[in-house]
Amino acid sequence: MATEAPRLQSMKAEYLLYDDLNVVVVDWLSGSGPPYTQAVANIRLIGAIIGRLVLDLEEYFGVPPSAVHLVGHSLGAQLGGYTGEYLKGRGAKLGRITGLDPAEPYFEGTDPVVRLDPLDATLVDVIHTDAGPIITGGMLGSRVCLRPVGVACGSGVCLRPVGPVVSELRLGRA
Repeated sequence: MATEAPRLQSMKAEYLLYDDLNVVVVDWLSGSGPPYTQAVANIRLIGAIIGRLVLDLEEYFGVPPSAVHLVGHSLGAQLGGYTGEYLKGRGAKLGRITGLDPAEPYFEGTDPVVRLDPLDATLVDVIHTDAGPIITGGMLGSRVCLRPVGVACGSGVCLRPVGPVVSELRLGRA
């Protein structure tokens, strides 16, 4: 199976250019593959594993969950929601989750426990570039705008901001 490692390492390098950070890259490609329904089921466990890692970072290295920023695309964005939910159940809260085009299939209209929602971290921001119905538009991104921060875009053109933009977005290519 192909790996996402080169792309993920490139993203890590970009973060390190921006600030003096510790970056953990989770390459869950082997768990995210077809069938999609299995990948959806896998993110609950992977979210709990990442949540456990966050708690271990605090216990062994003094890094509080409030200092952790998770970034995920599509199912990875929903995975961030599971991580936030796992931590909330243990009395901890992530500092920030950034969802890039959170996946819609199997998440739309579900309970906040099983999808990314504004209570999963102190700040949850979402960038929508592929939102719409899969059947009529072929799009997979969620149409749910999370407040207080969210940016809705279509075809690479920003249509409407739904809250303040609070961070710099650095893209090598879209």
